[in-house]
Amino acid sequence: SDLTPSWASTIGLDGLGLPTTVLMKETKGNGGMDEAFQARAAAEKAQRAAKRAAIDAEVEALVGMDGVKKWFEEMKGKVLYVESSGNPELISNTCMNMRLTGNPGCGKTTLARLIFKFLRAYDVLKRDTFVEMNALELKGEYVGHTAPKVAGAIRGAMGGVLFLDEAYALAGTDGKSDCFSGEAIRTLLTEVENNRTSVMVILAGYRDKMSGLMRCDPGLPRRFPIELHLQDYDATQLVRIAEKKARESYNMCLASGVDKALAEAFKTTYASEVPQHNGGLAVRLVDEAVSRFATRMGRAVQDQAADEAEGTAKATGHSGGGSDGGFQGKTQLTLYDFDLEDPFERQQVEAVRQAAAEEEQSAENAKVLSAQQRRECEEREREQAERTRRQRQALGELEGMIGFDKAKAYVRKLVRKIQFVQAGGSRKVLDTCKNLILVGNPDRKSTRLNSSH
Repeated sequence: SDLTPSWASTIGLDGLGLPTTVLMKETKGNGGMDEAFQARAAAEKAQRAAKRAAIDAEVEALVGMDGVKKWFEEMKGKVLYVESSGNPELISNTCMNMRLTGNPGCGKTTLARLIFKFLRAYDVLKRDTFVEMNALELKGEYVGHTAPKVAGAIRGAMGGVLFLDEAYALAGTDGKSDCFSGEAIRTLLTEVENNRTSVMVILAGYRDKMSGLMRCDPGLPRRFPIELHLQDYDATQLVRIAEKKARESYNMCLASGVDKALAEAFKTTYASEVPQHNGGLAVRLVDEAVSRFATRMGRAVQDQAADEAEGTAKATGHSGGGSDGGFQGKTQLTLYDFDLEDPFERQQVEAVRQAAAEEEQSAENAKVLSAQQRRECEEREREQAERTRRQRQALGELEGMIGFDKAKAYVRKLVRKIQFVQAGGSRKVLDTCKNLILVGNPDRKSTRLNSSH
């Protein structure tokens, strides 16, 4: 009979959870439904294209990472080839487990998350699952406890990505294996092999330690065939990271000249910190600069309130922040904010500003200065310029010496104390014993350091 039984119910194709392309095939020839599914397919295609374009923009915005960008481009080419009737096994039957290596602050975790988002946007990964763990979390507390934890982590990330930071912890601590290391590595090898195309496992860590992990078992390099190494950022790239941090986190920018001064600081003052912090150093400096900026603006607000209370209508601004004209340019981070302003130049600018203010005040009482007064003023300016020149020369000689980090730090601290006193602070900060003991092996240039000091 062609009658539908009373107990039967009709299941709509739309409720089966099938891909729109499959539904279009099943409803071909059914005018109304065919058009509806075609419209939905077009909308899904546009949404997918927008998502991919956004991810492509994120990849392009990465600072440095040329080798990483090449991997993204190759992966994108494979996907587009398969989607244009290429062999789907080129992707579905390929192991994509990888190793991400690099020094601290190179962006290994950020890159792993971007890789996951990229592969999801290009429909390589089937589930929206990103599991992030430290490898130490996979080690059990007793024999036989590690294998279930490793297997559980793999299965929990099925269809997505399992990201294991400091992966070499699986092999033990400080290069020494423990009773759980063998069990952890054997289980990882087994689970990765059994699910080689069902889950993507990303191991991350320092390059030398990762090499040690790979030597623990000859099967590890084969199961993690892709290695992406992130180089340390150079000075120019660190400046770009700082600009990006200021823009995206604080909606601020760097004032004119700050980028060059900051790049030079990365090459000199912070050169020893770059391998240990990389991008994290640039982020930290921006955070500190914003803090100084906020303090500077707070003082400007107080000065403005005081001026208004006195009815003097003076222009507000803090001498340390440069000539920012009160609140003009209040979204810019200056050399002062990054603590990169030349202390002697700042002192000279302040001296000139103060002299100009005094001259303006004097002009109210006497419109024309006598020739003697002008000569005295010029003489003071020459003396100040000569003093500043000698100070710069001495500081330049010290900075040009190789090493002597503690000595340089001592002199910078002393300069700040002097600036504090010159700005009106108590002279008691200078009333301390200034005797020094310079020790070192022969040819350590202690005599030259003493003369510079």
